[in-house]
Amino acid sequence: FTNTKSAIDVATTELSSERHNEGARRVIVLLTDGLPTSASDDDVITPAIKAAEAASASGVEIHAIGLGDGVDRNFVTSIASSPENAHFAVSGDVLLDVYEKITSELCESGAARIDVISKPIATFEPMQ
Repeated sequence: FTNTKSAIDVATTELSSERHNEGARRVIVLLTDGLPTSASDDDVITPAIKAAEAASASGVEIHAIGLGDGVDRNFVTSIASSPENAHFAVSGDVLLDVYEKITSELCESGAARIDVISKPIATFEPMQ
């Protein structure tokens, strides 16, 4: 079963945690067959869309990738932060192109900032 809501919730929590680099973008790249399912007959689509909306409202950008022929394109588009962030790959062969497109959208080119931090001179006492 595919619990898309939980995946979005866990990723959003991690991106909001103290472990997240404050200088880095808050982005989720979610790969799905576009067919969320449940062990019960409960609606799983609406909670997943609401979780994605909450993540986007908190500043998390979601790129959703629908993989396969039977993808629910409306669902994938609904969980993406914007229609431009909804991507589709009919097969694994096309998936690399989709990832490269997302990477080029997310990565910035230009001068890199490199911090060089020198180590202080330390004196060590020999162990006795």
